[in-house]
Amino acid sequence: MKSNTFFSAIILIGFGLYFSLAQLDVAIVQTFLYWPTLLCIIGLAFLLQFFKSNNYELILPGIILFGLGVHFHAVLSFGLWQNDLGIILFIVSLGLLLQSLKSRNGLVVSLMMFFLSIFLVFNESVLSLLATLGIRLSISFSLWPFLLIAVGIILLFMKK
Repeated sequence: MKSNTFFSAIILIGFGLYFSLAQLDVAIVQTFLYWPTLLCIIGLAFLLQFFKSNNYELILPGIILFGLGVHFHAVLSFGLWQNDLGIILFIVSLGLLLQSLKSRNGLVVSLMMFFLSIFLVFNESVLSLLATLGIRLSISFSLWPFLLIAVGIILLFMKK
């Protein structure tokens, strides 16, 4: 019961600060008073609860919510920040990776997801760089999604 009280207290304090700062109308603070800040507050509450209780299951929602909040702040603030599936998958895979490092379970899948997200983020850049170097990739390169499906099916039916 105490752990729920701590989590709720962090949420209430964070939201209270958010809405108090919104009413003060300070120019420096106004740049952070968008809805993504609320995601950051909730994610931070999950992470603080994890550090307090050492409950590894709280890492994933904490990283996802905090990461999405930071991501959407960057999208709103910086024109160069990518807003695509690769970044969101990177945030989720980072949460899975940190959770698997603490719980010592699911490291292979989280690493695969992490490298897939890196590939998705830099896919266009790598392909254009290879094209400028005169390296053309064969049609087999476009079959990588089917490779993912095959690996997933193998993992699904593989015995421990």
